[in-house]
Amino acid sequence: MKRIRIILMAVLAAVSLTASAQEPFTTLHFLYSPTRLTYSTNEDTEKFNAVAFGATYAQPIESSSFYVEFGGLVEWYFNTQAKGFVNGDNKYFDGKTNIVSVKIPLNALYSIDVSDNFRIQPYGGVYMRYNVWGEARYTLEQNVTTFKLFDKVDMGDGAYKRFQMGATGGCRLCFCDFISLSAAYYYDLTKVKENGRFISRSEERFSRNAETD
Repeated sequence: MKRIRIILMAVLAAVSLTASAQEPFTTLHFLYSPTRLTYSTNEDTEKFNAVAFGATYAQPIESSSFYVEFGGLVEWYFNTQAKGFVNGDNKYFDGKTNIVSVKIPLNALYSIDVSDNFRIQPYGGVYMRYNVWGEARYTLEQNVTTFKLFDKVDMGDGAYKRFQMGATGGCRLCFCDFISLSAAYYYDLTKVKENGRFISRSEERFSRNAETD
């Protein structure tokens, strides 16, 4: 939570800086997000990788440098839970988890014009995520066992939940009106499992901005 407060404070601090009025713009996103599934109990943290793509639309508020940004992202979370030989014998074990989700972000964004070709855009907001599909697959030699993560018959009390809400904060660097890089932090406010929630940091290696008339 400390990181989130720091990011949101940076967003508010940007209010005191001057910037010229902006036009609406659309951003196409391609993201990589190292993610942790943390538990309130003593269970070990599970590490996931995630990739996402999607688009957002930013509308200025009364022709100012403040924007309301919203859109949608498709995310794929994946990990390898365990891999190797069982108890030192020759039986090979492999366990993998995959989750596909749709995320709807709603952000407040402030655009700071540093030059004609460079802008800094701190932002913060909330998001909703709906988990469309999830599966855990375990392979022991030639035997494969699969579990549907959202099915209580398969998972019992460990079943995943379909819907989460969370908070985010980050900063985007925009170059030449078309290319931007960004970093952000995501924190689920509601749990994806009975005792667990997702926490992510996002590294947007490339996105494309386009002004909208």
